[in-house]
Amino acid sequence: MKRLLVKADDFGFTDAVSLGILLAHKNGIVKNTGMMVNMPAAKNAALWIKDYPDLCLGLHVNYIVGEPCADPMLIPNLLTPEQTFISSKVRREQLAQGLDPFVLDELIIECDAQVKRFIELNGKRPEYIEGHAVGSESITEAIAYVAKQYGIKILPHHQPAPWDVPQWHASQYDFYKTQRPMHEYFTEVLKLTQDLSLFVLHPGFVDQDILRMSSLNLERTLDYALVTDVKVMAYLREEKIEVISFREV
Repeated sequence: MKRLLVKADDFGFTDAVSLGILLAHKNGIVKNTGMMVNMPAAKNAALWIKDYPDLCLGLHVNYIVGEPCADPMLIPNLLTPEQTFISSKVRREQLAQGLDPFVLDELIIECDAQVKRFIELNGKRPEYIEGHAVGSESITEAIAYVAKQYGIKILPHHQPAPWDVPQWHASQYDFYKTQRPMHEYFTEVLKLTQDLSLFVLHPGFVDQDILRMSSLNLERTLDYALVTDVKVMAYLREEKIEVISFREV
């Protein structure tokens, strides 16, 4: 039997995003979600997820939106003069120029602080850990270093992994523009040919906070529709593709 990991990023970004992810788990195929612990909505997210013990909860390390968990004095190169993270737009422009603008020691300090905040909110360590939105060699190194300190073994995008990520070759966001029926993304576009595949998405609902803070907003509702589509779930059953969490890897 083939197996499929379905991972929803950005839990705790806003209340609407968190509620969308929880319902994508309850009503659909989401088995894993990563929490953005530095965001104000993370407190509600930590309370709500207690009712969903089968949802595997990781840490979605965030260096590009909101306020830091660490002492701002220790991480000046990550922050604007207002002591919020420098935006993903700026960071992507820097990376596109061949620069890695991040200071490794500062990344480690903030990542460690976010792990501590995760434990404070949830009473346990993250079940996996990875980075949000922007990646670089230094971010990968920092997250891998902190993961080792805490004994976190699953780093979906920061280590060689046993799973294939077929959507990198067939983005669902490109598919949505065609306005085809949702299930056709799985049945005709996404090629689940490997024994173990990873599908990453951002299901959620929309509130004023997400409209203000993220360029990915209405697409979240389409991701929610995709992973709760009854024809998608029927297809996975018919093809004997088991949807699993990182706990089962």
